Amino acid sequence: LRLWESARDAVPPDRLFVAGAGCESTRATVRLCRAAAEAGADAVLVQPPAFYRAAMSDPVIAAHYRAVADASPVPVIVYQVPLRFSTLEFATGLVETLARHPNIVGIKDSRGSLELVAELVARTPDDFQVLVGSGAAFYGALEAGAVGGILGVANLMPGECARIHAAFRDGDSAEAGRIQERVGPLHNAVVGGLGVPGVKAALDRLGLRGGDPRPPLPALDERGTLAVERALAEAGLGG
Repeated sequence: LRLWESARDAVPPDRLFVAGAGCESTRATVRLCRAAAEAGADAVLVQPPAFYRAAMSDPVIAAHYRAVADASPVPVIVYQVPLRFSTLEFATGLVETLARHPNIVGIKDSRGSLELVAELVARTPDDFQVLVGSGAAFYGALEAGAVGGILGVANLMPGECARIHAAFRDGDSAEAGRIQERVGPLHNAVVGGLGVPGVKAALDRLGLRGGDPRPPLPALDERGTLAVERALAEAGLGG
């Protein structure tokens, strides 16, 4: 909650502030959504409850998200978490159903499949915003109809990620593709390949503040650190 309040102070008024608010129960998720709104969030990104995975049928998940969206003071973005993180996979039909709720405004899809992105775009209303979470698939996802991304690699290359979107919007596909060729490998090597410890180590080496990951995640060993440094150098970052 303190981090949200600090972030709200730092985010300019003309930028959107989205807070992650998914919990394992509907009541706790609603409580967190309300707290995020009180802290000044413009929207909430809600991952599904996945601990009781076998019980999370499409009707159960739909009821959960409807209850959250009914109670949330701010718009809800559904979060399709990367599947390797032991979560649920949303059927396209379920997303199509959720997209009809007036307070569910979009989805962050981190599966990295352009085919699934195109399917979501085709089967949801025009005002439902499909966002992607894979920096390796960002430009391709925009071509498939996504409106933007929430990208881990944007912690390391924020300007470049923004320029991919701007170039695509302006019809400069060559420029968007050129920048994507730098962003994609960095995503694969650091975000996809090394995860949170890799991103934190990369931030440290860019002169920002990454620090150590929270246990039980360990900090990178020497081999991992060298891989981060090499990936940054290949992307034209670091010194």
